[in-house]
Amino acid sequence: MSQQRSRTSRLLVLGVILLVAFGLRAWRLDRLELWFDETASYFVARKPPLEIVAYSARAIQEHPPGYYLLLHAWMSLAGESEFALRYLSLLAGVAFVPLLYRVARRWEGEGVALLAAILATMSPFAVAYAQEARMYTWVALLGFLLIVGVRRALVVGGGWWVVAGMLIVIGMAFHYLFALLVAAIDLYVFWRWGRIRQWRRLLLWFSVQAVGVVLLALWLLNAPGPADTLLDAIRPEWTNQPTPWVKLDKIIKDWTVGEIRNDAAYDRALSMAVALWLLAAFGLVTSLRGRGRRKSAASVADLPALLMIVLGVPIVAGVVIVPIVVGRYFIGSLFAFLFALALGLRALWQWRRPSGSLGLALVLTIFGYGLVYQYILGRGNNFGRILRATEVEMAPGDAIILTHPHLWPQVSYYGSRPLEQYAFVPDVPHPLDPHEIEARLEPILATHNRIVLGPVAPANTEPASVERRLNKLAFPAEKRWYPDSVFVATYLAPRPLRNETTPWVWAETVALPRWEHSEPTVMAGDGLRIEFHWKVLKPLSKRYLLSIQLVDADGQVWAERLSEPCNAWCPTDKWKAGDTPDENHALLVPADTPPGHYTVQLSWRDLETSTPLPLTAGGSGVVVTLLDVTVTGALVDVPPPPPTHPLAIRFADTLELLGSDGPTGPIHAGDRLPLALLWRLPARAAAKTT
Repeated sequence: MSQQRSRTSRLLVLGVILLVAFGLRAWRLDRLELWFDETASYFVARKPPLEIVAYSARAIQEHPPGYYLLLHAWMSLAGESEFALRYLSLLAGVAFVPLLYRVARRWEGEGVALLAAILATMSPFAVAYAQEARMYTWVALLGFLLIVGVRRALVVGGGWWVVAGMLIVIGMAFHYLFALLVAAIDLYVFWRWGRIRQWRRLLLWFSVQAVGVVLLALWLLNAPGPADTLLDAIRPEWTNQPTPWVKLDKIIKDWTVGEIRNDAAYDRALSMAVALWLLAAFGLVTSLRGRGRRKSAASVADLPALLMIVLGVPIVAGVVIVPIVVGRYFIGSLFAFLFALALGLRALWQWRRPSGSLGLALVLTIFGYGLVYQYILGRGNNFGRILRATEVEMAPGDAIILTHPHLWPQVSYYGSRPLEQYAFVPDVPHPLDPHEIEARLEPILATHNRIVLGPVAPANTEPASVERRLNKLAFPAEKRWYPDSVFVATYLAPRPLRNETTPWVWAETVALPRWEHSEPTVMAGDGLRIEFHWKVLKPLSKRYLLSIQLVDADGQVWAERLSEPCNAWCPTDKWKAGDTPDENHALLVPADTPPGHYTVQLSWRDLETSTPLPLTAGGSGVVVTLLDVTVTGALVDVPPPPPTHPLAIRFADTLELLGSDGPTGPIHAGDRLPLALLWRLPARAAAKTT
């Protein structure tokens, strides 16, 4: 009866641990967009199986096809959403916990098994990769199963040799650096053979391993991609690769707190990482010493040596061989680290029970630190959301330029157009000089009326260079900013311009003696192109905004471009007396602008106070009228966005109020209340009236 209760209690505790493991990995699984590597998984996995194999064989810096084939099959069952793609990794991550518990219980008893299961559940490193659509949790699971299979084969033989051979092949089909784990097992087998001198089992192991080696050799001989990747890794440029200490620092922190996307938080993690690795070393040493005083068993006598070899060899070899390393490359040895931590906690517990409790609290606190940053930061960004929102507002013939050649996987997942309709400038993974950038931009400008640059993030390859050239070659119309310094800029392609001369001077500091503009008849949805040729009379100590407005006969503003000169690349506080800066602008005419006659007005405003600069020559006041324009029917039939407050009110069956757009925050006495109403008229396009 007591045994039954003990078994029930054990299963209950294990069930709770599994629920926590599942919850940590499933919680907000799709909270972040897929990052580059995950969208690359999707890009490859959506191909037919034979094409997946062919792509993996020819692509440089690509993984073997095993995971992509598995993901391809999974996508046919679960779909292609962010949640579905990541759930496959979650399955392996959750399965890792009970398997580790069962093996640890067989090897070291109930206490170590529970500790190992808890650590595997809470590890931010394990949780992070269980929430990514990549192969790493499967590599961790396969590495663990291979170690178990090899140890069973060395003890009982039989079909376990076949299992070990199959796991080697599968593991190598998931990640090339799985070979480092196999090399570690070779060293372990040699070590074990030196103790028991069983030639037959030694030969059996290398015979089984030979199958995987031969298959890998055949693959590499017929796969130029991996071979070129190897040559790329040892090219001369890698002579300035990080030092071994920098690589090791990266690995030990990744394995303890995960790959935190915050430099300050990540730097603080070093002391935490060192503490946990010292605890793991303590567990291995005390376990090794304790075994000399205990009766050994064939299946467990060499466990500390196994853990040391499996944990140390792949990491040391990777630090020495691999140019750039991150912790996930060696995740196949993760179980050894967690097992060693569990042994360390048990040793503390046996020495002093309070020491064991404090040790467990320390480990869980450090893991919690990593988990908090994992959930707060993660890898994702808003690229997909911004791209989709941008494409909704684009006409079919508009061009879109992205400033990093490696954005194509994210574009393939989040973009609404075929991949070949996106232009990548630069299209190579290194910066281009201005002439090369112009050579790539000119054909785009010649064949499209409107060009969208972005989404552009600071990490992109020289985005400033591309933006500067577009500011010179095209007409900047709009620049929208998003979180994390991401922006999207809209440009109009160049068109023939008309020259104008004017006498205007503002505040006796800046004059506009000449400017140019496109045809004064503009279709709604298009824009007016303007090029200003300024002359600086006195130095400007402040930064000013240039306001260009489209105004109707009643004084209603229908469009405005408010920007610093040169799209903020030549701010006025850098202008000096005698300078003659030239800069381009485009005033977009909204697609829902009613046809009719309008004027284009120009003024300068203080960037900080919005105080306008007064005219001191050529007129009075603060605003000048550049020209009269005529707006004709819409260039494209683009419906206005839905109102924030939808309504459905009809007036005499001739007019319908569809809704309103108003402020979302609090309104105080004395504040202005901007309100835009969206009407639908039976005989004309819908228009917003304020």
